[in-house]
Amino acid sequence: MVSYKKRKNFGELVCNLSPCNGCLDRQLPVVLLTRVPLSIKEAQNKSLELEPEQWTDSQIPGYKIAEKESNYGGIKQRWLIIESEARKKASIQQVSRQVEKQKEKASAALRQLYRQKFACQPDAKIAVERLSNYLKYHEIKDIEYAEKASYEQSGRPSKLTKQNKIKYQVKGRLEIRLSVIEAEKTKAGRFILATNVVDNNELTNDEVRSEYKAQQSNQRGFRFLKDPLFFTASVLDIIYLLTE
Repeated sequence: MVSYKKRKNFGELVCNLSPCNGCLDRQLPVVLLTRVPLSIKEAQNKSLELEPEQWTDSQIPGYKIAEKESNYGGIKQRWLIIESEARKKASIQQVSRQVEKQKEKASAALRQLYRQKFACQPDAKIAVERLSNYLKYHEIKDIEYAEKASYEQSGRPSKLTKQNKIKYQVKGRLEIRLSVIEAEKTKAGRFILATNVVDNNELTNDEVRSEYKAQQSNQRGFRFLKDPLFFTASVLDIIYLLTE
C-alpha cells in the first residue's frame, strides 16, 4: 500500500501487482490499481480492437497508452492498454519461434494420425477434431478418409484371402492459422491496467503506469522473503537463539 495523500485527495492507493479480475468489485474510499488478466474475454477484445488514432505516446519513452472504459463486474472503471515497444519486438520474435516449434510437433502428430486405422469414419472425424482443437497455430485442411481393407491373417494377403472388415485412415495437410498468429503479434508487448478513478484529470494515464511500475520495483526488492532458503535460514537462526 502506498500513500497517495500528498498528491491526491483520494486517501490511499492500493496497488495489486498480480492480475486480478475481482479487485475492483467493491466501492472503497481508496484508489485501486490492478493488472487485468488477458484471459478475460473483454480484455482480449479491448487489447485487439484498437485503431492507430486511439494511441497516445506516454511521457515515458518507448511506451504508448490507449484508454478504454469498462463496466466489468458492474463496476465503472478505466482500463489502460499499455504497449512497450521493446517488449513487443521481443514478444513477436517469441511468437515466431513458437510457431516453428509447434509446426514440428503438429507435423509429427499428423503423421501419427495417418498411421492409425479407425473402425468407422465418425471415429476418424473425432480424432481429426481432437487434433485440430489441440493445435494453436495450425489447422488441418483437405481432409480425406480412405477405406482400407482389413484381414484376419497377418502378412501379405493372397488373392484368395477374404477381407474381414473395412477400416478408415486419414489424410490431410497442415495450414497456418494466420488470423491467430496476427492476433498474437498485434497484442504482443501489451498489458492492461485498471483503476476505479475514471477521471483522467484526477489521475493521469502516465501516473497510473508510473505507480504500478514503482510497486513492481518495491516487490522485487523484497522477493528474497519468498525464497525457501531464506525462510529456512531464518527459522534455524531463531531456533539457535532460543536454545542459547
